[in-house]
Amino acid sequence: MNVLGRRRIAVPLLSLGLCLAVANPVPAWQIDWAAGGSMEFTDNIRRTATDTRSDQIGVLWAGAWIQEDTPTLQLGLSSLLEYHDYQRGTYDDELLFRLSALATASLIPQRLHWVVEDYFRQVRVDDLSPVTPDNRQDTNVFWTGPDAFFHFGPSTELRLGARAGHYYYSELDADNFRYAGNARLTRQLRPRLEGWLSADAMRVDYDNDDEYIDFDRYDGSAGLRFYMPRSELRAEAGNTWIERDNADNLERGFVALELTRRLPDDAVGRASYTQRYTEGGATLLAAGSDPMRAELASATRPRDIVYERRVDLHYARRFGNIDTIMAAHWWDEDFTTDPLDRVSVGGRLDLGLRITYDWLVGAYLAYRHVDYDLVSREDDDWLLGARVEHRFTQQATGAVEVIHDRRDSTVGAAEYEENILILSLRYGERPPEVPR
Repeated sequence: MNVLGRRRIAVPLLSLGLCLAVANPVPAWQIDWAAGGSMEFTDNIRRTATDTRSDQIGVLWAGAWIQEDTPTLQLGLSSLLEYHDYQRGTYDDELLFRLSALATASLIPQRLHWVVEDYFRQVRVDDLSPVTPDNRQDTNVFWTGPDAFFHFGPSTELRLGARAGHYYYSELDADNFRYAGNARLTRQLRPRLEGWLSADAMRVDYDNDDEYIDFDRYDGSAGLRFYMPRSELRAEAGNTWIERDNADNLERGFVALELTRRLPDDAVGRASYTQRYTEGGATLLAAGSDPMRAELASATRPRDIVYERRVDLHYARRFGNIDTIMAAHWWDEDFTTDPLDRVSVGGRLDLGLRITYDWLVGAYLAYRHVDYDLVSREDDDWLLGARVEHRFTQQATGAVEVIHDRRDSTVGAAEYEENILILSLRYGERPPEVPR
């Protein structure tokens, strides 16, 4: 992380600290920390088709997370600092930082809240190339503003919200400011049925107007949430209008369906379908059932607007002593500017077997096929791994992990194959992302 990157997160952190101080001057925070190190051996660190290079990477890391849940403050903060030592000099040594923070301060309980969000992490520079140290950049999302609540009887609530935010890229000249407003009317229609109407507006101003197009976005939608002791169904539909400066305007419908079901034997199944306008960058959105939250997309092309259709399936269950997680997806992305329209189909299987309290064995397999409609390219990505963990004490754990990472492509230069061996020790658990 360079000096500019550290400066970029200074204001968000100060704002977050001020929010915490106002909401709870002497909070009884739940604080935890962890630290560890590893030695990684790879036979193709640059993930190239030719001229492959092996390397050994020494990694030291430390992390902490804070939680607080009181009537005046809801806080989640997770941070991680990593130092990478490339011992054969393939890349310069680097220091990586990750921050995930979400705080809601009740300035007037149930009447006026202030929300602060900040996310600092690394994403790819080129979305078509694999993640490597030279295809990685720092990004920071800062998003803050008030929510005012008005109650009309016990069953109806009106929320008016406003947000201002900034998105920073360390490599791409795609920094932008965002300003958004939202009105959301929610009503309890039945004991287990909730409905809402939502209207949103957002302005996006890029610092570099020559390469990126400023735009205004407007969303209107209606939704229902039906919940039972073991099931929850959410449905939302609406329309999106995008007015771009000196470019064609965009307009299409928005649909979101999600069904979550808790099954016997502590199993959980989830299925969702979404079609909407989003942005090619990992950026802020004003769409969906909670439009005033900052959302991080998977793609990293900030200058494009994408209309996506996606189906996601998730299933988790314990079979005896084996924890099983299965996931599958189908994504269809239509880009408005770049000729990168694509369809992605794939899935992942994770297995974990706790042999004893001290020993854990795990394995995973992931596959994804990507077909680009407007360019002659198809990719098949495979990821196969196995891991053995031994717990020396309640907090100290050692692990050995082997990974096979492979891409087959119709573009020869995009293919690669990498084998990795990781030996690691840690105290505690790596900080998780803040749940949103």
